[in-house]
Amino acid sequence: MTISSFASKHRLKTREDADNTLIIPGKFGQIYEYDNAQLAVMFMPKVPHDKPVTGWMQKWTYWRKACEAASMDLIQNGDWEGTLCFDHNNPEQVRLAIRLAGIKRKRFVSEERAKELQQRLQPRARIV
Repeated sequence: MTISSFASKHRLKTREDADNTLIIPGKFGQIYEYDNAQLAVMFMPKVPHDKPVTGWMQKWTYWRKACEAASMDLIQNGDWEGTLCFDHNNPEQVRLAIRLAGIKRKRFVSEERAKELQQRLQPRARIV
């Protein structure tokens, strides 16, 4: 599965990275194509240099253990960052990968709600 088809299936936004690689960006990392058959999630939070990283170390340890319990493959393991491969057909692994990277899904508005919002935006007649 390609990253673009994965993104459209799960209502996620894509963009090109600095090296023209298509990724799904998140608050704490990104999802990208690891190879032709697998996708990977990278957990790499932006930690200021003047702040302690112990909190991020604990978060990474928690997420790493949760992902490994869901049978995700650990590729890289750092002190407070890392990368895991996951199966795009496994709903539990997909949910964990999206949450780990801090990715927000695109909102979906039903037709009824869209009509309701349009009616609210129409100008109302003023009595003079």
